[in-house]
Amino acid sequence: MTLNEDFVKLNDIEIQSHPLGHLGLISMYYEELGLKDLFDSILPKNRDHKISHGTAVLAFLLNGLSFSRRQLYLFPEFFRNLPLQRLLGEGIEPGHLNDSVMGELLDKIYDFGPTELFARLVSHILKHEHLDLKHLHADTTNFSVHGDYKTNPLDTSLTEPAIEVTFGHPKDWRWDLKRFVLSLLVNADGIPLFMKTHSGNASDNETIKEAMISVRATLEESLEEEESVFIADAAFYSEENIKDMAGQWVSRVPATLTDSHNLLRADVELQTDSDDARYAFHETTSQYGGVIQKWVLVYSAEMEKKMSHTFEKRLEKHLTSGENGLARLKKKEFACEADAVKYAHEWIKKFPLLELTEIGTIRKNRRPTGARGRPKKDEILKEVYLIEGKVVKNAEAVSREQRSLGRFILSSNSTNLGGKEMLDIYKEQMHVERGFRFLKNKSFLVSETYLKKPERIESLAFIMVLCLMVYSLLEYRLREGLKKQEKTIPNSLKKPTGRPTLQWAFSFFTSIAEANIFVKGISKSISLTRPHGMETVLAILTALDLPYEKFYSWT
Repeated sequence: MTLNEDFVKLNDIEIQSHPLGHLGLISMYYEELGLKDLFDSILPKNRDHKISHGTAVLAFLLNGLSFSRRQLYLFPEFFRNLPLQRLLGEGIEPGHLNDSVMGELLDKIYDFGPTELFARLVSHILKHEHLDLKHLHADTTNFSVHGDYKTNPLDTSLTEPAIEVTFGHPKDWRWDLKRFVLSLLVNADGIPLFMKTHSGNASDNETIKEAMISVRATLEESLEEEESVFIADAAFYSEENIKDMAGQWVSRVPATLTDSHNLLRADVELQTDSDDARYAFHETTSQYGGVIQKWVLVYSAEMEKKMSHTFEKRLEKHLTSGENGLARLKKKEFACEADAVKYAHEWIKKFPLLELTEIGTIRKNRRPTGARGRPKKDEILKEVYLIEGKVVKNAEAVSREQRSLGRFILSSNSTNLGGKEMLDIYKEQMHVERGFRFLKNKSFLVSETYLKKPERIESLAFIMVLCLMVYSLLEYRLREGLKKQEKTIPNSLKKPTGRPTLQWAFSFFTSIAEANIFVKGISKSISLTRPHGMETVLAILTALDLPYEKFYSWT
C-alpha cells in the first residue's frame, strides 16, 4: 500500500461531535418517571406532526435546563448540534421541533388548564418519589414581559378566561412593562407542589390563600393534617385569611397592624436562644381575627446591625427635613400667641422622631395693608405672632424605634410550637424564594420572550415551573443518594460536600460529547468522550440511583 493510498483512506474518515453534557440526566429522569407517557395520555396530538406532546415537553425541559442563556422558546436552533437520538428518541430531527409543534403544545396545555395539569403531574410524581410534605411554603412573584398583550373579549371557549398581562406593582422596578403574577407552593426541599398564573395586578393576599387551599384539595390523600404546616410571608396574614385557612399555618405578621407595631417597640424581656446567641424570643398570645394563636417576637442580632445603619441615615434625613420645615414655619404669622403654639404642636406630629424645644413666640406689628416701610402717623397696626423654637431628636421616641430594629413577629395557630421551632420553620421560606430566583434566571429570558397571546404565557409558566420541579427533584435525589451512600463530591474549593447544588454537579458533565465516526459517509461507531473527573461523574450517577447506561456508557 502506497503512502498516497493511506492518505486517501484517512480523508474518508469523518468524526462528528455532539455535546451531551448534563442533558442526558434530564432525559434519563424524564424517562424513569414515565412523564412522556403521562403527557401523551393527557395531551394527545391532533395534527400529523412527527413528535408527540410528551416528547415536545421533554424538548422544552432540555432547553430550559441547559442554562444556555437563550430564550426558552427558540426552536429548532437550540437542538441543531445535540445528539437528539440519544436525548429524544429514534428518528427525531431538529426540524421536527418547530414553532408550529411547540405552539400547539402550549395551546394544548392552556386548553387543559396549566394549574390542573400541574396538579395531575404532582399526583403522578408522589407515586414515584417519597417527598416530605410536613412543611409547605407559599409565596408569589411577578414577571415583566415585552409586548402589548390583550385578552380577546369575544373569546367564547369553555376554558377559564386568560390572565390579563397588565401593569401592576413591579418587584423588578420596571414600571414601564406589563407583567403577570405567579403563585408557587413548595415543600421544605424546594420542590414545587402547586403553581398558578394570575393577572399582573392580582393581590398577593388572595393568591397565597388560594394556593394553600388548592394544595390541601389536590394533596388531600397525601397530606397528614395533624403534621402538615403551611408557611407564608406577611402578605398572607389578614383577618379573612386566617379565619378561612384550615389546618396549621405559620406566617410573618405585618408590622403595620396596631398590635404588632406596639409589640415590636415594647420593652419586653427576650430569651436568648441557647443554641444560637444571634436570636432571642418573646412569646405571647393573640386573638387577632378571632383566631387563637401564638405570637413570637423574634430578635436577630445580624438583622439589627443591618437595620441600625439604615435607621441612623433615615434619622439624620428626618432631622434635616424637620429643621427645614421649622425654618419655613417661623415665617408664618398668627393672630394670637395661643394659635401659634397650638399650630406648632400639631405641626411637629409630622415628625414622630423629633420634638420642639424652647418653643415660644415673637410679637410683631404689621401694617394692615401689608405695605412696607414706616407706618403713617396715627396708622393702626396689626399685631401678629411668629413661632420660635428648636427641632431636636425625641430621645424617647428614638429609643422606642431603636428597640424595633432587628425584630419581627411570627404567628401560628399551632400554639404548641416554640419560638425557636417556629423560626426554623419560617426560615425554610427561603426555598420558595430560591425557586423564584431560579425561574428569573437569565437562562429563561422570560422578559424578552413574546408569545403573542396571554394564553401561551400561562402555558410557558407551566413549562418554567416544570423545569424547576425536575431540577429540584434531581437535586433532592442526588443529595439523598450521597447521604445514604455516605459519599461526597468536591465543591468549587475542592473540599468534599454531600449537599452540592445540581448545577454544580452538572458542571462535571460539561466535557461529555457523543462522537460519531463515519467512514465514506457511513456511521461505523458512536461513543462518548470521557470527562475530566470521571470518578466524580460516576459517583453522581450512582447517587442518583437511576439506570443511566442508555445515556451514559463508556467502554
